[in-house]
Amino acid sequence: MSHFIVGSLKSENWYTEADIAWLPAGGVIADCLKDLRPDGGTLSVYEVEDTASDDLVRRIVAAVAAGMNNPRDVAFFRFERAAVEALQITINSDESGRTGDAEVNVLHRDLQQLSAAKLADLAATIAHGALGEFTAKTLRERIKAEVGAQRLSRDHVSFHLRKELGLG
Repeated sequence: MSHFIVGSLKSENWYTEADIAWLPAGGVIADCLKDLRPDGGTLSVYEVEDTASDDLVRRIVAAVAAGMNNPRDVAFFRFERAAVEALQITINSDESGRTGDAEVNVLHRDLQQLSAAKLADLAATIAHGALGEFTAKTLRERIKAEVGAQRLSRDHVSFHLRKELGLG
């Protein structure tokens, strides 16, 4: 069994019925839809095996976030591929990711043919996955370490962030 990772989220947009009394059972606040940002009915995610380490998951999130000009606290979710398949969402593995980490890029998947209704169902699935977070400081440290270890190309780190981190 495998899981998908979606990152660059704001945790405060992902409250569920456990957090807000007026949400129905299984519900998630609509604010989460602002975070997903599909393009042409397609949402980028990364696929890992269920045995994947937390370190790999954080490496994926750092590679994705490296393109942000001013990374803030970043949330991410790990959710089951089977749950996405149950929603009858098309999963395409033909396109590599566009991060600066070649190993992360091969884990990229596109969730395609997303209607507004399917996106809302997907958001509910994501919201009930496993939440993780990076503080802005920890994220910056991780990006710098990934560049230093030559796993993340500095050319894929935003100009502003490269300057801030002293990456040239």
